[in-house]
Amino acid sequence: MTILHFDIRIDELNPEWTPVRKSQYLVKQSVARPCSVDHLVWPSIFDYDFELDANGMDDPLSILAEGQQTTISTKAHMFSLDGTVLIFEMLRSMKLTMQSAREQYGMCTKAVCFTQDIKHFVQLGKTSHLLGYDIATTGLLSGLMNCGYNDTEMNRHFKSAVLNSLNELHLIESENEIDAITNLVNSRVTGDGEFFPYAIYDITPSVYFG
Repeated sequence: MTILHFDIRIDELNPEWTPVRKSQYLVKQSVARPCSVDHLVWPSIFDYDFELDANGMDDPLSILAEGQQTTISTKAHMFSLDGTVLIFEMLRSMKLTMQSAREQYGMCTKAVCFTQDIKHFVQLGKTSHLLGYDIATTGLLSGLMNCGYNDTEMNRHFKSAVLNSLNELHLIESENEIDAITNLVNSRVTGDGEFFPYAIYDITPSVYFG
């Protein structure tokens, strides 16, 4: 059983990531544009009140894939459709929304898919590019980029242990590092639920070119 989350994220520099905020929330402060499953780290286009193509995607979607059947969830509603038909219809609707964002607002966007099933590469259409791995709760709170760092011994140890494992998007680069960093996050951050690894894919080429 695999849950795939689909979203359209804003692919531009976020002015809210000031040097002060980076010093408080990022291990690798040289990162210009952190990417995450967490909307507060990497905003979704659906976080804003834009008037976009009515035939396009209008909310993030989660798809539960098991065998040949796929269940799609949008907010509180769930219904089953054939997986192949569903995926390509969804990619078409994402394309309409992304085109509308560019034409109406001059906004650059990126289509993304993320999942806790990190052992299986997500292939949609012609290409899917793995951006890296985040560590987050099921509510999508990132333990790498949205749980604050003060100058305690635990935080100093965490930063030194994690720094060289992060790429230019502030995501974990190698699958081999995931278990150790997940354990560190769960040791450092308590009270917000358990943290799990998520693989994040850029599926923009699949949206535009199939």
